[in-house]
Amino acid sequence: MGDGLNLPLVINTWAFTNGTAKAWNAISREGRSALDAVEEGCSQCEIQQCDHTVGYGGSPDENGETTLDAMIMDG
Repeated sequence: MGDGLNLPLVINTWAFTNGTAKAWNAISREGRSALDAVEEGCSQCEIQQCDHTVGYGGSPDENGETTLDAMIMDG
């Protein structure tokens, strides 16, 4: 199945284009790992407060406090 090409691909659920672009640059132009690309894309959204729900000043949790949670698993 397929032609054996191993092309980089970045998929994003939301329209956070700058985060997607940052991930794409990491994986395609800089030759970094997929893990690095995920970290770069998420970090960009945290900096820009994408959709005003990500990063500092984001939506509060059930206790009314802003908490910053992140986890990346590889493997």
